[in-house]
Amino acid sequence: AAAGAYWSTRTILQILTQTGNTIPMGQTRDYPKYEVRGFMLDVARRPFSKKIVDEVAKNMLWYKMNDLQLHLNDNYIFLEDYPDSEAAMTAYEGFRLESDIKADGDLIKHDLTSEDIYWTKDEMRSMIQDYRKLGMPIVPEFDTPAHSLSFTKVRPDLRMGTSGRENDHFNLHSKYNDSLEFVTNLWDEYLKGENPVFDQDTIINVGTDEYSATYTEQFRKFTDDLIAHGQENGNTVRLWGSLTARNGSTPVRSEGVQMNIWNYGWANPKAMYEQGYDLIDMNDGRVYIVPAAGYYYDYLNQNHIANSWQPNKIGGFTIPVGSEQMLGSTFAVWNDMTGPSQDNGTSDVEVFDRIFHIAPTFAAKLWGDIKDYSTNDINKLTDTIKYAPNSNPTYEVESVDDTYLDYNFNNDKGLDKSGNEYNLIEQKNVQ
Repeated sequence: AAAGAYWSTRTILQILTQTGNTIPMGQTRDYPKYEVRGFMLDVARRPFSKKIVDEVAKNMLWYKMNDLQLHLNDNYIFLEDYPDSEAAMTAYEGFRLESDIKADGDLIKHDLTSEDIYWTKDEMRSMIQDYRKLGMPIVPEFDTPAHSLSFTKVRPDLRMGTSGRENDHFNLHSKYNDSLEFVTNLWDEYLKGENPVFDQDTIINVGTDEYSATYTEQFRKFTDDLIAHGQENGNTVRLWGSLTARNGSTPVRSEGVQMNIWNYGWANPKAMYEQGYDLIDMNDGRVYIVPAAGYYYDYLNQNHIANSWQPNKIGGFTIPVGSEQMLGSTFAVWNDMTGPSQDNGTSDVEVFDRIFHIAPTFAAKLWGDIKDYSTNDINKLTDTIKYAPNSNPTYEVESVDDTYLDYNFNNDKGLDKSGNEYNLIEQKNVQ
């Protein structure tokens, strides 16, 4: 298939990158061990331009990773830090897609689309379709009924309550039907129409993590209703595992449903496997990065990923590698340090450095188990192979020494005195 042909070109180009212009004669039979070799980026709490996400996606493909999940809405976590509900409703949040939901005065209080950075529907539609041709699904995620301050700011009447984190929870008790209608209508804005943003071949993640235990049965019904809504539209549905922590009698369908197993207390891997879910290992204690936060990993443990970790061994439960329910694994960058009180100034390049630090190792482990390479071997190869063709995520330029540019703006020639000859093409408004 086209995707397989594309992966083979990655192999060929990586060989040529190492040898210059020669390639060994012979035949190679090569195929991945796991179907899903993924990465998830939290673009909600910390905005990223489409250009940066493209750099991430291109380098994922370069190392044969094939599943990019975009966490498109979320908010500052610790809403209990705010003194009252009015203040909590000013906390930083993001919804990164262009939306038709606009303030109408009475019910909807303001526009849904983020004001700092968002992607147009055309941009998201093109990204999904373009990367699919190369064998990599882009998986959009709307996280509800918790982590939903972007939505409850628009519809404060749908909040669970006015204390701390209740502000970012939908009320699934007295406002169940209204909450479900808001969320399904939001999905329909992108799923429906002659040229939908998320067509039927798009895997959609409906969220469902870390909801309060106050209304467990209603939460389970909400989860089932969201799955049904996506499947009835023809989409494959993915969600965060929460059904062990929110155990109850209300059934939640599992056939054809993908589950991110992120915490064994929230979703017991053995129980979820036996209930029929297709599993993606995302254990928070092993594959979560929260840049410069002081908790979880700042950089993932490369030696552990390469030498000890096995994605099919989840919480003491081993799933056969060939099982159709064992899809693979995804690592994640969560940008919890957001908003005026917590923002630690981590730059795009610094976030990318954390991704790239582990991506080649992670990709190789999911493709074929890295039995013949030490981490030093992997790092030496990575230094040679480096970034994807036509990619420059760290904005590197060639220089004769540590001085890259040296201009004297008191002349009108715009000549670079650094020795690199990065001369200005023109000068405007230079005094």
